[in-house]
Amino acid sequence: MAASDKKAMETLKASLEQAQVRLASFEDEAQRVFAELMEKGRATRKEVAGLLAKVSAPELLDVKGLSGRARDVGDDMTRRIEEVRLRMIALAGVASREQVDGLTKELAKLSRKLDRLAAAKGPAARPPAAKGAPAKRGGGRPKAG
Repeated sequence: MAASDKKAMETLKASLEQAQVRLASFEDEAQRVFAELMEKGRATRKEVAGLLAKVSAPELLDVKGLSGRARDVGDDMTRRIEEVRLRMIALAGVASREQVDGLTKELAKLSRKLDRLAAAKGPAARPPAAKGAPAKRGGGRPKAG
């Protein structure tokens, strides 16, 4: 072999050795990064498992139970609001809706009874028109003219 070939071989060998050293360094760095990523993955997996355990607790997965509890709370709130409304009406001295409805039914019943009694006695026994009833035509004050 010629000297130039020998020198080229030595240069190539030196370059190859340097490349192997750099490759070994890259491999070491890759192994270190891989180990760090694996450790972070394990920690994340544990964290996710803990969160899933909290989320999948039997109380939270019982949708029917939650729905029933929500309905019960809503019913309780409705009942309490109604109680407050009734107390406010009582304090204001105003009749409640139920009282007004009851009075209206009683008034209708009495009105029908009065109409039956009046019809039995004839037209002369009819009571005079109630206040606020429309006046008959032709009656009332004369027009100024």
